[in-house]
Amino acid sequence: HEAEKNVPYGVYRYLDNRYFRFPEWLRYHAAADGFWILTEKFDLRGNLAYDSYQDRLISYTNASFNENSISFNSKLENFTYSTAWTGTYKPGNAHVFSFGLNSTEFVLEKKPDLDQKWIEHHTNTSSLYLEDMYQPADGTSFRMGIGSNLFSQGNKTLRNYFAFSILADHKILSKIMLNAGLSKMQRFPTLNSLYSQDYGNPDLKPEDGIKYEMGVSGKFSVPGFPIN
Repeated sequence: HEAEKNVPYGVYRYLDNRYFRFPEWLRYHAAADGFWILTEKFDLRGNLAYDSYQDRLISYTNASFNENSISFNSKLENFTYSTAWTGTYKPGNAHVFSFGLNSTEFVLEKKPDLDQKWIEHHTNTSSLYLEDMYQPADGTSFRMGIGSNLFSQGNKTLRNYFAFSILADHKILSKIMLNAGLSKMQRFPTLNSLYSQDYGNPDLKPEDGIKYEMGVSGKFSVPGFPIN
């Protein structure tokens, strides 16, 4: 997929009457997917993706939009490279093992003004996980998973964060299920939240949290009106 679009100039009143114009705006995206059934018990799925966003932004001091009123003439290029691989292995009726590997590289290159040097920032988020879905009896199932989430920012050391999840479902009536779960997860800062000119903070740290959940789910039906 390749797209090109000319974005008209405009007035952004919520930014203190800044006047912007985008003489260049480009977006490129490509992706490839594959699915392989290696044996009757083992399958594998893979994905590769590339995304690029590039623009040139001219900011003016007033609504004349002429060369004498140019505040800055900047150039921005964003690149995203990602891959994701998942697989399942079914050794029997009671267990289904799942595993995955994901990695995404974000690259931001910008010139605050065309006569200035390029500034480059990049981050990488990756994860590995293994999960077992165990069904000891009809109507009862458990999901137990462990993982490792990795995050790096610029030239800083790659950091490793441990994650896990435990989920349980149990049927108490023919159409009513009890469910409960406990998990530990992370959320990593984006390039915009780190390096945005308006609100970026390069000292942001990943967020680490524990999630608890408990609930009841059911399915009922009234003629012509199914209810979940």
